[in-house]
Amino acid sequence: MFTDPPRLVERIARKFDDTRLVDPFSQIRLDQPSAASLAELMAHPGIQAELKSVGMPADAMASTKEPLDRVKASLNYLPNIRNTATSWRFFRILNDLYDFTDPIIDHSNVQKLADQVEASHQRPDWAKEVLGEKSRVDIVVTNLQNRSSGLNSADAEDALGVTTRYYLDASFLLSHKVYSRDPHKQAAKPSYVSSLMKTLGESPSSLAHLNRLVNEWLDNTVTGQVLYTTARLPMKFRFSGPDEASVNHLLERANGDISLTDDESDQLVHATAWAILGWHHENRKTFQIMATGHSPFQPTTCPAMMTNLFQTFSGATFAILSGTSQLAFNINHLAAQVPNVAQVGNGKSGFVTDLIAYETALRLQVAPASKTAAFLSHAPSVEWTYGNLQVIRRGLAKALAAIIEDDYIHERQVPDTLRQILNRSPRMIYGLS
Repeated sequence: MFTDPPRLVERIARKFDDTRLVDPFSQIRLDQPSAASLAELMAHPGIQAELKSVGMPADAMASTKEPLDRVKASLNYLPNIRNTATSWRFFRILNDLYDFTDPIIDHSNVQKLADQVEASHQRPDWAKEVLGEKSRVDIVVTNLQNRSSGLNSADAEDALGVTTRYYLDASFLLSHKVYSRDPHKQAAKPSYVSSLMKTLGESPSSLAHLNRLVNEWLDNTVTGQVLYTTARLPMKFRFSGPDEASVNHLLERANGDISLTDDESDQLVHATAWAILGWHHENRKTFQIMATGHSPFQPTTCPAMMTNLFQTFSGATFAILSGTSQLAFNINHLAAQVPNVAQVGNGKSGFVTDLIAYETALRLQVAPASKTAAFLSHAPSVEWTYGNLQVIRRGLAKALAAIIEDDYIHERQVPDTLRQILNRSPRMIYGLS
């Protein structure tokens, strides 16, 4: 019996089965890498935001409630988000990992599904199976805060079944807003300098002292299995070095218990950011910039300023994780011209097939494939690693099909291209080789 051959997109998608992956940016917790309940699986920020957008009360799935009660509280709202890419990923997880084929979750099937999720979580090799076998991940990099709290963290890493590495999220040191007074809360948060002292071990007394403390802290933190640093640059980041006299004066005032204004705190944040970037330059480490591109004040909206930054800290590798298509377009062209720049992955809101297809097709035509890491999962559990991978798989297949049809590459180049952007490039960009 004759059958039609699979379409080009389908043939490309099938080639993923022969490609081992590197996930350089996840949120998997080593002490609990898989979702313990259906409620925890549905606690994904994207699912929660969409459910609330269609009217679900903010406290409907509060963690104080029993897991099954939390799920039941969402059932009336779940059909209203069934069309979204986030919901598609969620139901792919349910279908592929738990054999749940019903079109929607309701009171007739929720108990059975919840029991199956919990039973799978209890299986000793469940996380290893989902991550290493079903998702075909070789290396996963997760937040340093997610390292096992057990006596021997290597035990949890071994149980995960893949090579595990870590990154430092330094965003908390690059904003004074989280330390300023909040009029809606009774207790005032500590000043930015107080926070520096808590993190660095001493209160910096001068710019030179601040630089030394930052260098020592990073020397002791971004080492061994901790490979790179990620952060959001301050909204009012300056593209020239801090003024030493001004910083010294502000630190003297802050250490004398004189409150600083927001603008003055911004100057200290900038000095800290400059010190962190300087360390990465000197030590030839990767610094990932998480950039939304939504604010006119955000420095990553200006390619000329970003180029100046990359050239100033030419010893560092800058991996740009952008959140808007316009910003991604700018970074693509910078990656094609500036040696230490790479455009990586998609933002949390960017796991949409057509958006991935468009941006990847553009990226592969503008910049060398060695300048992109195509899969950064952001996943809070191994199940979401699998779910997020499915939309990346479809998006990349559509992107490669489009550029094959435009005669940019030949279909026989697909396997090597996939290995490049899903394995070799992230190893090189993030220092995983």
